[in-house]
Amino acid sequence: MFDIPLNTSTYVNKHRVRERQLRYRYINEHTKQYKKYKRHVYKKKVLRRKYSDKKYGSSLDENFNNSDNNNNNNNNHPENKEYLIARRNKKKTKWTTVYSQDTQELESENNAFGSTKYEEDSDISETEDTNNANINDTDEDARIKLEKNDYDNDDDNNNLDEEEAFISSKDERKYFSRHHKPQQTYELWIDPNTTTHRPLQTNIIRFPEWSKIETRTKSKLKEPLAQTTHSLKAYQKLIPYGLYLHDPHNIRSYHKRPTIQDKHIETMVILLRIHISKLNWSMAYRIFALLIRIPRVDIRSIWQYGVAILNQSENLIQCLTFLEWMHSVFSSKKAYHLTNLLQSDPVFRGSSRNHTAQFSLTWLWNSLIFYSTKGDQTRRNKHDYEKGNMRIKEEDGEYDEHFLNKYDKEGMERLIEKITEMILSPPFMEDGEVWFILAMCHMMRADYTSLCYLNRRGGQPSYEREKLYDQVTYDINKVIKYLKESKSRQNGDFLYPNDYIMRSLTQIELRVSEEEEEEEEEEDDDDEEEEKEASLSDDTNKPTHMSLTNKRKEIEENNRYQLVSQAINESDLRPELDSSLFQVEEENSFLQTLDMPDYLLEDDYNNQYNAHDNFYTNRDSDDREYSSD
Repeated sequence: MFDIPLNTSTYVNKHRVRERQLRYRYINEHTKQYKKYKRHVYKKKVLRRKYSDKKYGSSLDENFNNSDNNNNNNNNHPENKEYLIARRNKKKTKWTTVYSQDTQELESENNAFGSTKYEEDSDISETEDTNNANINDTDEDARIKLEKNDYDNDDDNNNLDEEEAFISSKDERKYFSRHHKPQQTYELWIDPNTTTHRPLQTNIIRFPEWSKIETRTKSKLKEPLAQTTHSLKAYQKLIPYGLYLHDPHNIRSYHKRPTIQDKHIETMVILLRIHISKLNWSMAYRIFALLIRIPRVDIRSIWQYGVAILNQSENLIQCLTFLEWMHSVFSSKKAYHLTNLLQSDPVFRGSSRNHTAQFSLTWLWNSLIFYSTKGDQTRRNKHDYEKGNMRIKEEDGEYDEHFLNKYDKEGMERLIEKITEMILSPPFMEDGEVWFILAMCHMMRADYTSLCYLNRRGGQPSYEREKLYDQVTYDINKVIKYLKESKSRQNGDFLYPNDYIMRSLTQIELRVSEEEEEEEEEEDDDDEEEEKEASLSDDTNKPTHMSLTNKRKEIEENNRYQLVSQAINESDLRPELDSSLFQVEEENSFLQTLDMPDYLLEDDYNNQYNAHDNFYTNRDSDDREYSSD
């Protein structure tokens, strides 16, 4: 029902890789020798065609004409030409052919010039001997060069070590590069035009020639196979016959029945999926704990189930611990050896020099969320959701401290240091998602620092507040920088809410800048008050209007009731008062004052008091004038 999550990075994987490389190495070497032999036959055919009448007929006629002019001999008879050609063919060494079809063509060409063997004649002219010698020399040089290039020159593998020549990663690519894939060349093989069709290759090679090619191929593989196991040597002997060794390690082969342990693993995987689908997390946790303890089980195939199960536990730090352990154990920081290129794990399971493992990215994302909320990832209502989105509210003069309490400062600092170290080496330095996570870490730290700046205003020294302000500015600049780096990387073409991030950065910056402006205004007001107090202390001998009014208020407060009682007791000594000062109107009646506000009563009382005060001041001035008179 499901694939068994077995570990393929053991001896089984190495054995299969070596067999596959040996097979393709044999095929490529055999093809190379076959092409050399075929090219050798083709060049031999070209050399034989050089002596046809199409190319050398005119030169031979000129030689015969020169001999007639020099020796005055009439040698223009056709039998002389046949004699020269037959003599040349006798001296030239004959090479054996490979294909039966080529043999028939070469025999027909030889019969066209005649197969009669003539004895050597000493009466041939010197010019003819020199021409024949030049032709024979060229043939001999060409034959030596072909033999040297075709059979002795093999510089491709001489510069390689034995192990590197055996485990060369180019063999399989060379093999598949010679074959067109149907899905990529649909227009070629579906072309209805008959002119583009080619006939099938029906060349037949003889068994002796095939055995020679096979011998040369085996000699090329002799040195790489010297340090291999007996099973690989036996496998190499079976390749020419189309046979394969029985692989007892391959449990997926049709001829191999699974063992009891394999059946047990398959049953546990089925039960694990069933319990996860039914949300039975306790039983799923027990099954997962048993699976990861079996040596043959590959944890990289089932780590997603483990993350889903551990996220449902009360202690969410276990999930981060598990992912961090996988990141450290299945790391891409391994020694780079040429012999281990094809022995590494599949890219979709682990990581490589150009591919970031999925469990590493999951660990970084979960760490960012956990350290930002201290594990409180569930938002039960809208109020909590707004708190988690970096929104701050002011109620009764106090700031909401929800985000401050849920933020793990030490954990976020460790995460930033870890990611900063990771981006210094591949594959993380070329992964845009890792740079984006680092930018989000700085954004969360800037938000936390700005909230600390607001929440602790007035209760810390100025240098501490300047330090927080500089930290916010530093984090905002880092966020903008790392977002640009994320877009420039190979995986940076993903979509993210850029407008929302920029608005959030603007809000964070405004928090600190507005608070700085308020502090500057308060400092300016304090300076102005200090300057006024200093000026008042310097001008004590010169009372101002403000000092007289203050003194008058104090006197009025102390003598308010005394003046009223004195006015009542001394009514007989006063002259007749102006009736307009104490007029009782209907609006100022006693009953109406019961419903009047307090501030209106106070205004009425002050007016009456001012009237009494004016009366006494006028009376004192009249008494002084009377005494002077």
